[in-house]
Amino acid sequence: MYRKISIIILLFFTLLCSGCEMNNLNNNKNTTKLATSDIKQLIGITYNDIEKIYGSPEKSTYYINKNNLSKIQKNYISLRSFNYHSIIKAYYKTTVEDKYIILWYKNNKVIKACFDEDDIISKDSFYSEVNNTDFKIDYFSSSSSLNNKYNLEEYKTSINDSIFSFNKKHNLSCPKIAVNFSSSNKVLYFYHINKSKNEYDNDCLFIISNNNKITYINTINSSKICETILEYIK
Repeated sequence: MYRKISIIILLFFTLLCSGCEMNNLNNNKNTTKLATSDIKQLIGITYNDIEKIYGSPEKSTYYINKNNLSKIQKNYISLRSFNYHSIIKAYYKTTVEDKYIILWYKNNKVIKACFDEDDIISKDSFYSEVNNTDFKIDYFSSSSSLNNKYNLEEYKTSINDSIFSFNKKHNLSCPKIAVNFSSSNKVLYFYHINKSKNEYDNDCLFIISNNNKITYINTINSSKICETILEYIK
């Protein structure tokens, strides 16, 4: 443990000497290039300590069993609340030809580290555990936002369309959050709405798709996304 803490401290001072700021590490072109042997040293480090080195991940996938969520406090829930109750696959941006550092977490600590998809999960003992979870949550930190010039009724004209058509119509790359269930074809989507001085302050657009057809559209408060997800877990 002391060795791992020392590695974090060493990486921290290396990055400081190169002129990097902590909150800009995942976008800064001076990010230190680590070898595979270096990132293996990250195994056992907590999610929060990794965040201090690399910033927030560009994309995260949470693999969750509903039975593991019984101890979560229901008054306020964020994605971070799921860290101890899921397996997480997180992508951290590097400056090497659009490659990512891929870290797998369990119980809020890194259990696997690699640079690309060649080192696939099927080689590991937790392969069946990941593939037999009840649902997964995909989070995209760089997702595009909806333009607030539309009102809710105009959004609802997309009911019965595919989510692909909805994204194309509004020039969106992806939702902020997507939730897939292993037992059904239902998918939950959450899109950020650009803030302005109107009724959509702090709101996001919530969409339900079934068999790739939109069946429901509404707005919810952004702070209620994870509570809304739990409401749809049966």
